[in-house]
Amino acid sequence: MKAAFIITVGAIIGITLITGCGDTAKEAGTVDVAGAIANPTELKVSDLGKTITYVPLATTDSSLVGQSWGVTVTDDLALVRNSGSIMALGTTGNGVGVMAFSLADGRYLNHVGHGGQDGEAYMLPFFTVDAKTNILTFDAANDKRVKYSGDGRFLGTYPKHIISASTPRPTIVDDTIGITALQNLPGQGDPYLSIIFTSESGRLLDSIQIVSAENPSLMTFFSIDGGMTFDTFDGFIPHSQAGGMAFIQQGKPSLYRSPAPSLWSVGNEYHALMGFTDTIYSVAMNRAPEATLIFDMGGQGYSPADNGKRDMTDKDLMIGEIIESPSTLIFGVSKGWNKKDNAFIGLYDKKSATTRATKASNGFVDDLGGFMPFFPVTTTPDGRYVGIITQEDIAKWMEEHPEAKVPESLQEIVDSEEEPNPVLVIVK
Repeated sequence: MKAAFIITVGAIIGITLITGCGDTAKEAGTVDVAGAIANPTELKVSDLGKTITYVPLATTDSSLVGQSWGVTVTDDLALVRNSGSIMALGTTGNGVGVMAFSLADGRYLNHVGHGGQDGEAYMLPFFTVDAKTNILTFDAANDKRVKYSGDGRFLGTYPKHIISASTPRPTIVDDTIGITALQNLPGQGDPYLSIIFTSESGRLLDSIQIVSAENPSLMTFFSIDGGMTFDTFDGFIPHSQAGGMAFIQQGKPSLYRSPAPSLWSVGNEYHALMGFTDTIYSVAMNRAPEATLIFDMGGQGYSPADNGKRDMTDKDLMIGEIIESPSTLIFGVSKGWNKKDNAFIGLYDKKSATTRATKASNGFVDDLGGFMPFFPVTTTPDGRYVGIITQEDIAKWMEEHPEAKVPESLQEIVDSEEEPNPVLVIVK
């Protein structure tokens, strides 16, 4: 069993294993989720920074963003993944790939690599980027990964991580260390989350267990008997980078894959969260996890123990998004699964230890520029919040607010008769 294998490796290298309720060395902050959504208030862009900037991504014949895409930012790059026509069996269709834009002014810089089966190709355009070096890594054929610089130079190959056939690609790459969140899928037995650190050659460096399975032998491969449908979750915030899925079985309680991330970086730290649990941990090699923030759900949180035992109801609170900088934490939360009409955006200020929330549809009121609301979807390593808007978003806002003054940097987007690339909104 793959879970038993990971635990065995951890025992061999002498890792201290703890559960999600273990003692920690420092006191964790409390994010008052239940209290904040019970008393919603206005959130403002000035709560996040002093300036708001619009950066249209250049629209050229070489840099068209497709219908299905995602964005990853470093301190100086916006890396856009086009994945609209991905085909089965590791092949890619037309338009699939990764493009680099300047985060400062939106200039198109270059494509990064290509799909295919040759020695320099990646199988799919899903990548991990080291924000310190702007080096991207992709899964490739023959149990390899390929490496590219942000300016498109091929930098070679290295083996895939060899801990388990099911080990996912690294969530984070820090220089030559790959950091992976390994967890079970819904229906695979007891909840389990371990953070795996590996070298570039695939050698295990450390295995930090966040939530342990009481009975690892029950962690079998994912299987569902009978008919099944899917309900995908794409976040409460417009153009969210969050995603989850409900496996709806005939006559049985649904199984949910949490939309909250399991691993992310904050400044020089790495934070981890087991889906549907309440504690964010700081993780690093050669030390036990430390609780850094705890979500107070007021006893209304849907728990891992509930998953597959009962369906989520409108009384259950679910964290859907987490966007964290060194000074603040933004989270999406809903009452029930995929309930955008009953969802909130919350803001936790680490310095004042206060939590506030507003209806998700309100976003952050732009009290700096006076234009449309700001909806953050990610952060840069240096702590800037980044949102995304499209020509369609702007047109809809202007139709509802005809008196609004369009920022000069967006006027060309508004006047364009074609559909230009999206715009990044950056708050600093």
